[in-house]
Amino acid sequence: VWRKFKNRRELAACAGLTPTPYDSGSSQREQGISKAGSRRVRSLMVELGWLWLRYQPDSKLSRWFHSRFGIGKRFRRVGIVAL
Repeated sequence: VWRKFKNRRELAACAGLTPTPYDSGSSQREQGISKAGSRRVRSLMVELGWLWLRYQPDSKLSRWFHSRFGIGKRFRRVGIVAL
């Protein structure tokens, strides 16, 4: 199914890559990514991120990822969505 997206936020929402905020009183934080979008598209985007890191290790984006998220497994999995 083809959709025309007005902006990048609509595309991210369709892919399920938007953050889910938690607001309670004065407390505000992010809970992670939304699961509302297409599961297939979301998993494809994550795999593309890992492939980018593997085959473009010297790119500016890959260097940013490695400097930001280092070698810890949990943070790397979280950070791949940001890539």
